[in-house]
Amino acid sequence: MAQVVTHCVPGKFNAMIQVHGHVIEEVAYVIPELNNPLLDQPAIEKMHLVTVAEIESDSPIISQYLKLFKGLGEMGEYTHH
Repeated sequence: MAQVVTHCVPGKFNAMIQVHGHVIEEVAYVIPELNNPLLDQPAIEKMHLVTVAEIESDSPIISQYLKLFKGLGEMGEYTHH
């Protein structure tokens, strides 16, 4: 079972974020214990950082990367940077 982590959010502000020429405005939350910034899926898609694709349940890619597609939001031993 996944561990639930809660943090105190002392504030938030509107931030202009730019990556590779794409500029978006997003609400940024201040979390003192957080060492790396996080982006939610809508922000990631607006910035064209990742494209989310629909994959059919019988697609060969699922059997090829079974550990990647198993569980809710888990990528198992796979990592990303």
